[in-house]
Amino acid sequence: MQIRHVAAATLMVIVLTGAAACSGGDSSSSSPSGNSTGSTGIKKPAGAKPSTPKGPRTTLKGMDICKVLRDESLTAIAVEPSDAREGSESGRSSDSGCDWQSGGTEVQINAIIDMSVDMSVDEYGIQKKIDVLGFPGIAATALGNSCDVSMQVNADELEVNVRNEDSSNQALQGSKACDVAKDFTRQVLTGVTKK
Repeated sequence: MQIRHVAAATLMVIVLTGAAACSGGDSSSSSPSGNSTGSTGIKKPAGAKPSTPKGPRTTLKGMDICKVLRDESLTAIAVEPSDAREGSESGRSSDSGCDWQSGGTEVQINAIIDMSVDMSVDEYGIQKKIDVLGFPGIAATALGNSCDVSMQVNADELEVNVRNEDSSNQALQGSKACDVAKDFTRQVLTGVTKK
């Protein structure tokens, strides 16, 4: 009989703990307007989203692409961080992107949600398979001092393009454009977990 009471009490604790977790119960209090004050007591604006996602990021969806590259990595190739223009070439609302252009150099990054990458390589060695932080991809040298990288990031595609088609940018000469594109790819993928 006592074993049933212990089992029932244990089950009750498990159910209540699960219910609290599912209802989002935490140590936050609510203000009269319904806005959470969190553990700091500072009111959050109505409809505010948490500043950090819960759990590991496994998708590129919702990533603010214009803020992921370090300013110094852009200025190292003579691109001004303030030249960022938000927007994805795909035109789909679920996708995000950013484009920086200074002089003859352009950096373009697109996060394309639920898209597969063609991992085939060509016989000329223009397209090469790469791995960045455990994610597979293709790097392709292009006209001038340019490199286009396409990465399979779980179900999403990440495109990182570093272009200087008139070859005027000394920082990208030789195979440096692909080195820069891979570094930018690392910066974007830092914090993304492979499924």
